[in-house]
Amino acid sequence: TDGYLIASIAREIRDKQNRIASHKQKLAAECEGPQTQLLQTISGIARYSASCLMIQIEDIRRFASPAKLSGYFGVFPQLKESGDKTSVVRMSKKGRGAMRATLYMCANNAVLSDPHPKSIYQRHRRKGKTHKQTPGVIMHKLLRIIWGVLTSGTPYDPHIDQANQQKRTPAGGQSRQNQLASKR
Repeated sequence: TDGYLIASIAREIRDKQNRIASHKQKLAAECEGPQTQLLQTISGIARYSASCLMIQIEDIRRFASPAKLSGYFGVFPQLKESGDKTSVVRMSKKGRGAMRATLYMCANNAVLSDPHPKSIYQRHRRKGKTHKQTPGVIMHKLLRIIWGVLTSGTPYDPHIDQANQQKRTPAGGQSRQNQLASKR
């Protein structure tokens, strides 16, 4: 009896896995287009992830800035406090959890396959963020990249992103926090 039940459950699992795979292929095939191809130029985002993201985004013109896009997906820090307890900053739980899960997997793949997100990951780890917190930073970065790629209509180029980061750092390489600390 036990053997029969185990074999039956194993067949069900295999059938459901096959059904999920066929649904993913159909979804990716239905959502093919120039925007999904642009998203696939970003490291960490593959065909299925690009399709899922475009289903949620629909039209990038709905979002005036990358901050609006990250707010829509619920990938932004939020202060959690209650009564006399000390406050803690965590990722917001607003937005769809399934999309955050997709972004989380994209962020992990980007860190493994691209040196630019990997350097961001390592920088935040050195600052004291945990292994579980750092993908949130990469997810937010991916959403900013997605917004830039879709609004400009050009494929992702990590060198452009690094050049933009260089422009944002003040002269002398000091961050805003270091400047404030030196003034004090």
